[in-house]
Parts: sequence; C-alpha cells; structure tokens
Amino acid sequence: MKTFATLAVAAVLGLAACGDTTDDTNASADPSAAGAVARAGEAVERAGEAVERAGDQAADSVGGAVGGGSGGGAGGGIGPGKCGVNSECRGMDFSGRDLRGVSFAGSDLAGANFSNADLTGADLTNTNLVGATFAEATMVDAVLPGSDAEDANFSNADLTGADMTNMNLVDARFTQAKMPDVDAPGSDFGGADLTDVDLTGADLTNTNFHGAKIPRVKLVEVSAPGSDFGESDFSGGRASGDFVNVSFARANIGGASFAGDFAGSDFSGATGDADFSGAELCNTAMPDGSGNNADC
Repeated sequence: MKTFATLAVAAVLGLAACGDTTDDTNASADPSAAGAVARAGEAVERAGEAVERAGDQAADSVGGAVGGGSGGGAGGGIGPGKCGVNSECRGMDFSGRDLRGVSFAGSDLAGANFSNADLTGADLTNTNLVGATFAEATMVDAVLPGSDAEDANFSNADLTGADMTNMNLVDARFTQAKMPDVDAPGSDFGGADLTDVDLTGADLTNTNFHGAKIPRVKLVEVSAPGSDFGESDFSGGRASGDFVNVSFARANIGGASFAGDFAGSDFSGATGDADFSGAELCNTAMPDGSGNNADC
C-alpha cells in the first residue's frame, strides 16, 4: 500500500509541476509541452488504478482479520488477522468459512459465529465458546475437550465422532444435531436442549444431563455408567447399552424404552409409562419406589 500511495502522490506532483512550468498561451503550440501533459495524465490514470488495487488489498486484509481465510493447518492463523491458537477472537464472524483442520486451541471465541462453517477435524481444545453459534456447522471429528460452551448453539450441527470430553455445555442447544460416536465423558449438559438428537454409540461415562431437555433422544449402544439424567425430559427417548448406576430419578420417561444393563440405577419418582422389557434390572430402584432384582 505504501508503494501505491507514493506513486499516486508522485504522479499528482508531476502533473502540478508540469502545469506550473508551461506557458498557458504557448502550450497548444509547443509539442513538447503537450506531450508532457499527456504523459502526466497517463501517470495519474495509472496511479488511480494502483490506489484502487491498494484499496482491494486493504479490504482483503480486514476480511482476513475476521476469519477470511480457508484452512491454515493446525497452529496456523486465519488470514492476516491471525486468529488461531491462544488468540482473542470474541464475537468474530466465521460463518460459512472453510476451517477444516484449523487450530483455535486456547483461544477466546465467546459469542463467535460459526454458522454453516466447516470445522471438520478442527482443534478447539480448552477454548472459550460461551454463547458461540455453531448452527448447521460441520464439526465431524472436531476436538473440543475442556472447552466452555455454556449457552452455545449447536442446533442442526454435525458433530459425528467429535471429542467433547469434560466440556461445560450447560444450557447449550443441540436441537436435531447429529452426534453419533461422540466422546463426552465427564461433560456437563445440565439444562441443555438435545431434542431429537442422535447419540448412537456415544461415550457418556459420568456425564451430567440433569434437568436437560432430551425428548426423543437416541441413546443406542451407548456407554453411560454413572451418568445423571435426573429430572430430565426423556419422553419418547431410547436408551440401550451400559447404564449401570445411572440416575433417572424424577425424570419424565413417558413413552421411553430401556434396554441393556441398568443394574444399580435409580428411576425413583420418574413419571410416565416406559418400556423396561429389554432392560437388565438388578438392585434397580423403580418409579414406584420398589426395588427390582429380576436379573441379579
């Protein structure tokens, strides 16, 4: 930009000098003067084009600073803005961007917009994602362990195979998100909305869903020992796999079906009619307060 600006200034000064040294009454009759004026005009035109190009470069630079780059690789910044590892990127707009494999590890992305972005394989380890938006984003195999995504929006996102270990996802929204094979042991989904979410094959060991909205959720072939679904809305949900020592106490289980190992689990105070025909029950507290040892 400095070169282009210098050229523009020099051209304008050259034109002014030419005007100063040319006798107005003789300019039309002096071929050399006329040629000088013509050359000065051409210089000004070229300078204008150069300034326009400089403006385009400046716009590109600003665009990069708000996420205007594709990819970048692990540890790389996103365009000239260098929003990457350990960066301050609060509220930035990455919507629709190609961010495959990019690392934002340790960065502050609170309130950022990743709607419709492609974050396949991206690294968001230990990031601040509070209030961020990932609606309809592709996050297949993304890495997010230890991140804080309270009140974030993942509605209709594809999180297949994502690593969500030990995340804070309190009050986050996952309505109709695809989440098969995610790893989320130790994470907190308290009060989150997972309506119609598919969590087939997920690892939910010691995960908290207390008070969550999870109607019609699909927990098929899931490993969830020690997890808490107490006081959640599990109406119409399906749960099969390892649910040893799990709590569904005071949950809404109307229309839900349970299959697999529920030894030591607690359904006390749960409301609604559920299907336990496929469940293995041993030292299991039933909704009516009775103990069921049918499979001990």
